[in-house]
Amino acid sequence: MEEKDGESKAPTIEELRAQFELTKKKNEDSMRADRNERKRKYAEEVEQKSRNAFALEHGKKWKPLLINAPQLQLPLVVGSGSKKKREKNGISVVPTTFDTRWQAEQDTRARNAKEKRLMVFTEMKHDSLVAVCKFKDDTGCPYCAHFRRSAETNRFELKKYEPHHNECAQKAIDSGMVPYKTEQLAHMKEVLDMVDEDTKVKSRVLIPVLQRVCGFVPTPEKAACVKRGALEKLKGDLHLKLQQLPALVDLLKEKYNCTCDLHFSNGETMRKNRIECARYEHDQYQKSIAEDERAPFDPSSVDLSDIRDTIEIDGQQLPAKYYESMSVVPSTAKDFIRCMEPYVASDGAHLEGKSGDSFGTLLSTVGYSTNRDLILVGATHVAQNESEDSWTRHHLCLKRACAVDDDDAGDLDFISWIDRSSTIHSTDGEKGLVPALRKTMQNAVHYRDPNHLEKNMQTALSGISRAQKAIDIACYKSAVEARTTSKVNSILSGLSPQAQNYLGVYEKKQLYQAFWPRQLLLKIKTTQGAEAKNSADNANGVRATSPASIIMAALKAEQKKIARDAVASNRCASPLPPRIESDVAEVAKKAENYYVQWENLETKRIASVRSQRNPAIKYDIRLPSSITPNMMPPICPCGYHTSGIPCYHGAAAISDKFGVNRLYEFVHPNLRASFWKEEYKDMQLDLPSTAEIDALPADPTICFPVALLPPKGRPSKNPGKRLHSSREDGTKVKKPRCCAVFVRLIATPKPIVHSNNFSARRIQAQQQELLMQCWNCVKRMKVKMKINFN
Repeated sequence: MEEKDGESKAPTIEELRAQFELTKKKNEDSMRADRNERKRKYAEEVEQKSRNAFALEHGKKWKPLLINAPQLQLPLVVGSGSKKKREKNGISVVPTTFDTRWQAEQDTRARNAKEKRLMVFTEMKHDSLVAVCKFKDDTGCPYCAHFRRSAETNRFELKKYEPHHNECAQKAIDSGMVPYKTEQLAHMKEVLDMVDEDTKVKSRVLIPVLQRVCGFVPTPEKAACVKRGALEKLKGDLHLKLQQLPALVDLLKEKYNCTCDLHFSNGETMRKNRIECARYEHDQYQKSIAEDERAPFDPSSVDLSDIRDTIEIDGQQLPAKYYESMSVVPSTAKDFIRCMEPYVASDGAHLEGKSGDSFGTLLSTVGYSTNRDLILVGATHVAQNESEDSWTRHHLCLKRACAVDDDDAGDLDFISWIDRSSTIHSTDGEKGLVPALRKTMQNAVHYRDPNHLEKNMQTALSGISRAQKAIDIACYKSAVEARTTSKVNSILSGLSPQAQNYLGVYEKKQLYQAFWPRQLLLKIKTTQGAEAKNSADNANGVRATSPASIIMAALKAEQKKIARDAVASNRCASPLPPRIESDVAEVAKKAENYYVQWENLETKRIASVRSQRNPAIKYDIRLPSSITPNMMPPICPCGYHTSGIPCYHGAAAISDKFGVNRLYEFVHPNLRASFWKEEYKDMQLDLPSTAEIDALPADPTICFPVALLPPKGRPSKNPGKRLHSSREDGTKVKKPRCCAVFVRLIATPKPIVHSNNFSARRIQAQQQELLMQCWNCVKRMKVKMKINFN
């Protein structure tokens, strides 16, 4: 590049193209060298891991492994010992040093793999065993026997031996002298108990247990395999057959006081579902072809031959039952409903594709304890997607399980029911949940989850600016948590006409907490609890099992959770539960920023606390002269005392008069540790044992559903031309326009042809101008062009 008068001259396109090719070649060489270096390091790492595994298995000194064989005259030795001992035994095939031993084993492995023979110098690999032993007569002739486990007899059988040692080999087989297989170790009671108690137990914890049984120290890899086998065994115990569902429902009803519902459908329903599914697939296919090639749907072309109306059993034709849904309400739900807050949340978890045998949807309804712990109120597994019928069955089962006579209701202000005016059901408003609630829970409040409603407002509020849309959403979220109706109406008056029309469709008690018939003492008021329950079920393996196992696994997880929460409540030495205590501490910390003015400094009965948002507003707080048992939060015009915890203004007055250490005595009695302990007192969820489940009889007339309805809202009645979505091409990296032009110019395969034509000269001038604009950008960013233009 030439410099003239202290200024840099822009290079030509040919120079830039040559520079680009040179840089590209250097980068390719550098990348090739890096790739070769990574391959070399990876090979060294694999070799070192192999050495470490060999050293861990055999030890630096290669100590012999003795396995007792009572019927043999000498114990069987796997491996070999020192050099003198090997020479004494007549074994000279193993080198002396550790590195040469390791190399010899690698060579032996490669040779045996090539010749398809069994491996040597191992205690047990791939159901094979190589043993080296010696006779008592000390003839110096070693005996080598190769054993392999037979698939038919599940015992080790002799595969290769010396003819004159046939008798000794047979004695070794008869004596049962074989190391334990991984499956045998995984099914040991001690191992199963440890894994069942804590499914996340580390595999290294199992090594001492396995050492006591096997007589040798297993490798961490073998311990991990044992743990994996134990988990599969425990999961397999719950893997029930579908035909055992009626017997399981009867067992849960009669012996364990659970409320259960079981629904089946007949062959006619399966045929209707099959035709609907075929229509759905047909319409989806029609979208992808040209409009002139589309054809109408013909129901007669659907194959219905595998759907049966009856099943022949012992010469009798019995009606076939196709599984549809199963609902279970645990025995503890009714007791929890009496004492927990009148707030429940419902959501569904889709199980399709989670494992090879999972299908359908798991519907869950959860509540909250005093410490805001999730409580399973009821669960339903349906064979298809969420729908109004499935949610209706789920809620009817809950309603029947929690029904109690009014004579036994007691104080209705502190007892919550599943379908009373004081109960709030939080829903996401999707897939038939809201219509099912209107049909089944006619008295309860149907609260629309603000998170889902906010997501819907993003698309529903069209025709307004982005800034106004953000203001409307922020005002809506403030109105949701406002504690007074006047405050809610004041916030809603500032919304845009589009937002007011959208929110005006719903009743105010469905959106805003201030219009509820009774304020909750809970801080959580969304469906996130139900979604968290679904995530917990996924972690516990509930989703990856069959329909009957889904319900049993969910109940078993709830059983462990109740026992864990009961222990935590009994051990609580604080006057407040842990989560309530943290909220009170947060309130006390923020209350330090408020200034309190007393009407009378001697009595300190009425205090005036100014608002921080608007200093012109002040709140009058009335406090008692002394603290008595079961004190309630002081009443404040802001309305936040209804949460059961004093608001910031009341907490500031309490701290100024009685001290911050006595703030907990003004918390609602239902949020204290004493109520929490009473909630879990004698609370226990009994479930059938594995032996009872295995002994359940099967009903051969029950079949898996062979046809399920398509998702709700699909297919479209009049499918039009399929539009290509930009998301199908994946995300593209956006570059600055000047850099993009620069890359396009230097990557041009042919140079610009100079011509006297006016159009050609104009295009050339535009390219030179763009090149000058982006050249400074390239110099400033020091771009290294690693771009493939092919």
